[in-house]
Amino acid sequence: MPTVYFEDLEIGSVYLGRECVCDKDEMLEFSRRNDPWPFHVDEAAAARSPFGGVVASGGYIITLWYRSLIEIYNTPRATWAFLGAFDWKLKFRARRFARLTPSRRE
Repeated sequence: MPTVYFEDLEIGSVYLGRECVCDKDEMLEFSRRNDPWPFHVDEAAAARSPFGGVVASGGYIITLWYRSLIEIYNTPRATWAFLGAFDWKLKFRARRFARLTPSRRE
């Protein structure tokens, strides 16, 4: 199975993963174990926060991305080298039932 490197990608190409949906119970369970800030786990406290309600932990969002991205980065045809993962930045908030569709643009 070949490995895909940066030089193999075409500028402007877009690779879409499947849509992920934030499951409230899973999101809260993840946050209770891994990121227990009140705005991630406590409805009342989160309502008083700048977010106005419970929001998903960045770690949970990354977990959802990994689930979806595996379909892009590791296929029966090829596997991708670790391409720029340390450059990711979260530029949005996700709440329960948020629909996330990761993409990568070159």
